[in-house]
Amino acid sequence: MRLLLLVLLAIPFSSAGQKIDSLKRQWLFSVSTSTGDKYYISSEPEGKQQHSVTIWLKGKLKSFGVGNRTYKNGEVKILAEFDCQTKMYKAIATQYYNSNGETIYSDEYDSWTRIFPDTVYETISKQLCTIYGLNPIR
Repeated sequence: MRLLLLVLLAIPFSSAGQKIDSLKRQWLFSVSTSTGDKYYISSEPEGKQQHSVTIWLKGKLKSFGVGNRTYKNGEVKILAEFDCQTKMYKAIATQYYNSNGETIYSDEYDSWTRIFPDTVYETISKQLCTIYGLNPIR
């Protein structure tokens, strides 16, 4: 009976500990653009395969458009997979926020896109492929 009580008491604490661990995600600066946008990569990947990594990205955007409206000082979070062997990426899901942190647009995708030279995605891809030892793009 005493052992059962100890096990039951431990259950809420372990789930609370898991919630605390998920709050430890840090955003690591990756790259900025000539327009002042700044992009960050999550300190924790969502998944990793032989040649690819799935990770959250965050962009602090000076200005961006959704539909026919322009927003200032917003943010975008992107769940993306980068394939270091094929030099392609897939934006799995995106969510845009206005300057008050309110969601203004979100979408999900399932197609791969070629990574073009001298772009934010090329810089991020090179960083991720190097960090995770996944045949870095040259």
